[in-house]
Amino acid sequence: ATVVKQAAPHFAAWLGPHQVAVGVSASAEKLAFGIRAVLEDRPDFAVWKLDLKNAFNEFSRALLTQRFAEAPPPIRRLLPFVCALLGPSAPLATDATWADFASVEGTQQGCPLGPALFCMWFKPHLDWLLGALREKGGTGAEVVGAIMDDAAAIAPPQAIAAVQAELERRLHLDGSTLQLKKCQWHANSARTRALFPEDAEVCTARNDPEAHGIDIDGVPMGSAAFKAARHEETLEAAAAVIAGIDKALVSQGTGHIHRQAAFAMLRVCVYPRICHLLRCAYPSDVHGYAKRFDEMLLNALARAAGIAGAGAIEDDGNTGIVRDRISLPVAMGGWGMRHWADLAPVAFLAGAAAALPSFIDRRITKRTGNNENGAGKGRGRGHGSGHTGCTGGTSRRHEPQRRDLRSRLQHTYLPRTRS
Repeated sequence: ATVVKQAAPHFAAWLGPHQVAVGVSASAEKLAFGIRAVLEDRPDFAVWKLDLKNAFNEFSRALLTQRFAEAPPPIRRLLPFVCALLGPSAPLATDATWADFASVEGTQQGCPLGPALFCMWFKPHLDWLLGALREKGGTGAEVVGAIMDDAAAIAPPQAIAAVQAELERRLHLDGSTLQLKKCQWHANSARTRALFPEDAEVCTARNDPEAHGIDIDGVPMGSAAFKAARHEETLEAAAAVIAGIDKALVSQGTGHIHRQAAFAMLRVCVYPRICHLLRCAYPSDVHGYAKRFDEMLLNALARAAGIAGAGAIEDDGNTGIVRDRISLPVAMGGWGMRHWADLAPVAFLAGAAAALPSFIDRRITKRTGNNENGAGKGRGRGHGSGHTGCTGGTSRRHEPQRRDLRSRLQHTYLPRTRS
């Protein structure tokens, strides 16, 4: 873990701008905001989500060691350590027992350097993919972005279709398998979707084939119906976890779980996915679901605390006071449980503040006609280098555009609140 922390900035500088998995702060937000911005800006573009079979366990370790020759010196110095780490074969653990075969390719199971090593192996393929898309697409706005093996290409559908076979061949030569039939396609425009290959795997909602969209690192993008369906599934998953905790509480008398353990599980097992969604999804899309999640969580907290009856916190006659106390930090006498319906706009703007300065300021500058220092001439990272928002700084000259962005985000995407 110490080696990973020390080398993370060097990995981020070398693997970027396409790969945001190592050493990049707010990486999930930057990938989601970047891909969504390009899709909204270019209705003639499609997003193609790659699907690699058993990605971490099948790529060639011999080729991985060769990648170190291309790496900067601070990363090359890790080669002896990596060879010692990956040299011996190791057993693989499954859900119930040990596998009957050993790990001889890919990263070692549980290795802290695993994500960085996979990204090193994957880097030439992402670089080639972007160059091929630029050559076939011809717009210069094509984008490739990835968090480890969760990679996506955004380009005209004809350009994507033209590079698929060669990318599959290249990955196969390096010991990996691109499952073309499982790679998902999406475009916001029906006219663009009509240009998809006949065998394209078009992503739709589970119960509505007309609701088109795609999930990027757990964040649904696409039609309103698709996003609503995905958010409903997220709530169902959270409800299933809460039901499991409730079931364990019923068995408390037999020593299965303590109430404090149930409370900790509510915080650790239920919160993270909802928090990630609120930081990346438009608050206007998730506001109603955040309210329902709060209700589920409050009732579960009441049961974990031994308060009789579902809805007891809501029915105590002082709901507002009790809810506010629950949201206080533990050090202040509260329970440290936030109300997501109230925090959704704040969480989204925090994600936007972390993600957008890397690439969106230059796009806004270009739109508003401000050509200061060449910013309006298309030389920014948002278009010029296939950037999805993973690196890059800002300057004071972009502050008016950031204020304009915040104003538009509040007006367009945030739910109306009482003054």
